[in-house]
Amino acid sequence: MAKLYSMIIDAPIEAVWAFLKDFDHWAPLIPGYVTHKIWNSRKSSWIFTTEIGVIKKKIEFDLEIHSMHAPRSITFQVEGTNEGFIGHGNIEAKKMKRGRTFITASLDLQATGPLAKLIKPLLKSNPPKITQEFKEEVTARIHAYHNG
Repeated sequence: MAKLYSMIIDAPIEAVWAFLKDFDHWAPLIPGYVTHKIWNSRKSSWIFTTEIGVIKKKIEFDLEIHSMHAPRSITFQVEGTNEGFIGHGNIEAKKMKRGRTFITASLDLQATGPLAKLIKPLLKSNPPKITQEFKEEVTARIHAYHNG
């Protein structure tokens, strides 16, 4: 089940790319984020929480970057480590007029294994929708990073 998110950042593509290529800058801003660990330039491990009704569920996964083309795209693959799922996605940046950047992110996740029926509801809620607050926070952090 593929999900697509997009937003316009009021910053030049070079500043957006410098911010996005380092997960430490933006990962903590994603709703449900708990932690992540960078193993090397291509591999990292992530932990998020999601709510299913009144129950909170921890989701752990590994992320591997397949390609990175500055300043426009990152493609990656994910694999659940505590729940059965696999997937792939990308983040793309496009230069706009007046120093703005259009960002799109897509993620396609598939439940696997014997618990797939139980995991599918988790995948429907993950990743959480990118909210206006998330966009504003990312934009503010990019400006601080670029001008700081």
